[in-house]
Amino acid sequence: MSQNLIRAINGRTRKSNFKSFLTITSILVSVLLSLYIFQGSAVAKGNALVEGYQSGIDEIGKQNKDLEIDFSRKNSLRDTETLLEDLNFEKVTKIDYIRVLEASVAAK
Repeated sequence: MSQNLIRAINGRTRKSNFKSFLTITSILVSVLLSLYIFQGSAVAKGNALVEGYQSGIDEIGKQNKDLEIDFSRKNSLRDTETLLEDLNFEKVTKIDYIRVLEASVAAK
């Protein structure tokens, strides 16, 4: 009878060990699966941010080229001469300097 009792106890412990093994394994698999899904979503968000930043950089580069072209058009010498004529500026031909005498108040 003692052998039957030992066999019964060993059978129960084996069943409980197998159940605990299955429980621990299923918990571990579910944790690892959730981490995998979390990391995948984080990578997808990162890729979306990078694509957004890249499109922003491309748009700013295009605007920069347009501004450079516009700047070169507005800074041409011909346009500057036309602007000076429109504002009634004259070309300097003779320069007259004011002479300060030694006895005056403004002299150092």
